[in-house]
Amino acid sequence: MSHFLLREIREQPQTLRSLLNNRVGGLHVRGEMVQHLREMMVHGVTLLGCGSSFHAASICAPIIERLAGLPCSAEHSGDFAARGPIIDRRRVYIGVSHGSSDRLTADALELVKQGGAEAFSVATVADPSAQEQAGPADVLIDCGVDRAVVAMKAFTTQVATLQLIAAALTPRQISGDLNCLLRGLRELPDLVEQALAGLEPHPDSLERACNLIVDAPYVVFAGLGPSAAVAAEGALKLSQLAHLPCGAMRVSELSDSPQDVLGVHTAVVVVVPEDRNRHAVLVHMRELRARGATIIAVHTQGDFVVQALADVSLTVPRCPEFVAPVLAALPLQFLAYHCALLCAQPVDKRAYVSPALVA
Repeated sequence: MSHFLLREIREQPQTLRSLLNNRVGGLHVRGEMVQHLREMMVHGVTLLGCGSSFHAASICAPIIERLAGLPCSAEHSGDFAARGPIIDRRRVYIGVSHGSSDRLTADALELVKQGGAEAFSVATVADPSAQEQAGPADVLIDCGVDRAVVAMKAFTTQVATLQLIAAALTPRQISGDLNCLLRGLRELPDLVEQALAGLEPHPDSLERACNLIVDAPYVVFAGLGPSAAVAAEGALKLSQLAHLPCGAMRVSELSDSPQDVLGVHTAVVVVVPEDRNRHAVLVHMRELRARGATIIAVHTQGDFVVQALADVSLTVPRCPEFVAPVLAALPLQFLAYHCALLCAQPVDKRAYVSPALVA
């Protein structure tokens, strides 16, 4: 049986090709937004989102800051609206959304507009409200028909779109990092295809990882830097699909946890691509290993140092640093899907949500 969710995962290479073709070279990212941002005296950027959209924003905020030279932060739309924020009119606020569940993001952007600041949207076309309310400078992402109840390809296309915006805002003199990002985006569809081919049919390592996760009383997803947001995305998908108790935190916080929190029965999924945070993650992995935790590592192919520290390794192709989070998310999607099957959960059926939460 082929579930809609599995089809969504498999469609990601083609979705990314449709998004990135003819855009990476010329940087044609809905030029109205980019042109508007270039003309403004922008002092900073705030990305707003919920769920997977917030994780995509958290991955890309440091990339925008590093390349565009603008202070950039990511904030959960619900937290943003609830705290009664002071709106900085010198900043630009960009809402990242997917589906009607992102109503909180629309409310947060409305607060921004009432405060007199510039607000834009980066939204999937699958969101009907986004199509109706989109302005000329908003970015609409066409990621195809959304048949699954959990966002998979929407997440990866949001990350790629925000990276395109980062590239478009980058001053030409920052050529090294910009070329690295553009090369990664050009190669991304093929890299995703390679990564998926390595995960289907699911290898023994994926099966062993799923068994460890299902049998564990609690699962912790951990990473550092952008990988921390990827870890949070993995925890979200596992809880949504398999309904297993899990959480996410930075690996540095995890290694500082009390001794009795970690043990031989705790499964720790560590996301450790080859980026500037790899060495720091290795230090914490060694400590987790010494404390007896069961480690499932998502890492780059050929990284034998990480492999030696892990009980189970899930590998992705070697890639430029900026697009590593997209590839690292793919094994986590498969983990959530196969764990849901092991737990006999209906992966294509939305879980019950109390009317009080959506009223």
